[in-house]
Amino acid sequence: MGKIIAILAVALAISGSATAHAQNLNLNLNQNPYGNSSNSPRLYAPDGQFLGNVNANRYDPDSIANPYGQYGSPYSPNSVHNPYAR
Repeated sequence: MGKIIAILAVALAISGSATAHAQNLNLNLNQNPYGNSSNSPRLYAPDGQFLGNVNANRYDPDSIANPYGQYGSPYSPNSVHNPYAR
């Protein structure tokens, strides 16, 4: 399941902005609420840049659900939640 989500995210990112598609993607993050970097699907930009772990763990430093982390903050240039990020 994790690989399918990552492949889908990459396919969507290739067709346009990773930020816009990640915000519109309806993923059920509750399937892995306490995931971390060792067992979560990973989100990558088309150029191969890591964009965070796809899980609902607000304490995972690499999670897109962590509002204070570089991949979940609405202010970080690497976050899918920042509408002004690449």
